[in-house]
Amino acid sequence: MSLSLRYVIDSSVYMKHLIPDPLSNQVDELLSYIPQSGTALFVPDLFYIECTNVLWKYIRAGQYDLADLADDMVELRSLPFLAVSAPDLMSDAINIAVAQGISAYDACYVALSQQASAPMLTLDLKLVNKLSATAYDVRDFSGEKFA
Repeated sequence: MSLSLRYVIDSSVYMKHLIPDPLSNQVDELLSYIPQSGTALFVPDLFYIECTNVLWKYIRAGQYDLADLADDMVELRSLPFLAVSAPDLMSDAINIAVAQGISAYDACYVALSQQASAPMLTLDLKLVNKLSATAYDVRDFSGEKFA
């Protein structure tokens, strides 16, 4: 059976693929749909440096094996996500950030969600709750079902 999935995913979701976590299997399930026709996972281009920064934090905390870094960076660079340039999102992002009282980084993902007509998946429950009474479709990844 082929599913048609369209999502914007933030770095908090993808990092569960690289850093073992109880949600890693769910992230891997989502990623397994990428080769299927009709599946599109969108990210703003700032996603890549955000993921890199998370790896740096894990390295500093001694919770990430440096031996995995080269392979994980290659994988990160080769992800078949549909990346959208931050300059193409920044006008909408600043308007959303100001109106909703969220960071411009988070608003960039929300703006992309609007532009791509795709729900945003995140593990940032504070963001999910903050936008729950708005028209923005920001969802808790841990509660999302793909099959």
